[in-house]
Amino acid sequence: MAPKPEQETGPKIPTGAEQIKARYPAFMGLFGTDEDRAKLVSEFGEDLVNLLLDVLADDKRKPELKQYDFSSVEGKAAFEARISATSYVRDTIAAQRAFQLQAPEEKKNTVEQRVKTLSTAYGDLKLTDAQLRSIATTALMRGYTDGSISLSHLIYSETSKTTEGMQAVAAGVDAGKLLAIAKSYGWKPSNLLDRIKATLTGSYGVDAESADNTQSVESFTQAAKDQAIGLYPHLKAQIQGGSTLDDIFGGYRSLTAQLLELPESAVDVSNPIYAQALGNMEKGQMSLADWEIKVKTDPKMGYNKTNQANLDAQTLGLSLARMFGKVK
Repeated sequence: MAPKPEQETGPKIPTGAEQIKARYPAFMGLFGTDEDRAKLVSEFGEDLVNLLLDVLADDKRKPELKQYDFSSVEGKAAFEARISATSYVRDTIAAQRAFQLQAPEEKKNTVEQRVKTLSTAYGDLKLTDAQLRSIATTALMRGYTDGSISLSHLIYSETSKTTEGMQAVAAGVDAGKLLAIAKSYGWKPSNLLDRIKATLTGSYGVDAESADNTQSVESFTQAAKDQAIGLYPHLKAQIQGGSTLDDIFGGYRSLTAQLLELPESAVDVSNPIYAQALGNMEKGQMSLADWEIKVKTDPKMGYNKTNQANLDAQTLGLSLARMFGKVK
């Protein structure tokens, strides 16, 4: 019997899941837990998340019932139009317009402030000034907030250009989540990027003692905890009880941001200047009252440069002048 001729096959049409992973990697949370999906809804809006979930559902529909066509230019354009109609896209367009309409000097100052915030929060990544400015400008134009999934993805997309093997999303765990764990414990090892890469790929731990010791999210987190306990042994019970240094530092962060007139995202527990609030084994944690005095009197904190400090100085000067009859 003669062999059957091979059937001609056209190019493989990507599934909805493949389209999302390739074109919208920030939405890897769709394939995660209910908590991951809830976080997506809080940031991107229910209408956009539901649209992408419907795309995933389309993969399971019969050919005649499918609602999305990614095999043609027209089908892709129709899908992009539905994306553009979502509240998230409309809101980010408004944010871009608001940023672009700022006066040149105001826009420059806005970018500078965002660069400072990013430099403080992501200094471990050794991003260049040019990269920070590019990220800051893009984040402002697109309305990405500090700590958001979108900003995290933007930062790690930029990082991957200069760090071999770094992937923003892999194996269901994104690099931004790992950095967030490290930041929450004030953990800044010199090989942090190598550890993140090893965790993302499930390869051998960078400090592995045996071939069986692979880097995992659990081992990554435990290393961060161990370092935090080593630095602050008086906080051991709280850390072992489930609190991160970031949790413990929360009250100090809010007070510091208020006093120094900074966004809370710029007050990082990994910064030694601010970490003094956590105290030491001999004296324990500082009280909020003592910390307020520390912030206001330590020149390194920069309180003297705030608007409130200048106002206080003017008020004091005016009071003294009145006491000595200089003004009425």
